[in-house]
Amino acid sequence: MVVKLIAMITQQLINFLIPEFLFLFFVETSKSKLKIRFTFVEENPRLKRFANIWTVGAIALLMYLLSPLIFQLILGEPMNEWLVSLGLLKLLSLTISLIGFTLIFIVNYLFAKEMDKSSLIIAVISILSFIVFMS
Repeated sequence: MVVKLIAMITQQLINFLIPEFLFLFFVETSKSKLKIRFTFVEENPRLKRFANIWTVGAIALLMYLLSPLIFQLILGEPMNEWLVSLGLLKLLSLTISLIGFTLIFIVNYLFAKEMDKSSLIIAVISILSFIVFMS
């Protein structure tokens, strides 16, 4: 029962992790602002700022709405069975690693905060738990 609950939490974290990777690929931060990596609007500076804000919002919304649905459609049930078959220690270490990566992604990438002591501690815990998962 506990393993299935942790597996469901881990699967939801994986559902959240896929849009994070897509967001990292398509969106970049520059001077505490988010912008799409592959768009260029050069004629009007006001239009450029408006286009970047709305483009980032539209891309982020599509990524967060569609990618978990596609993931569930393709790998939903096999992923859940695989997670349950891992065992408690490996499943907990994978869950802790995913939580740490998600926290670091949200705080340091989306909010454009610098790495501080608490971020470094979370990163070390996340890396160590991923090493435990891989062993």
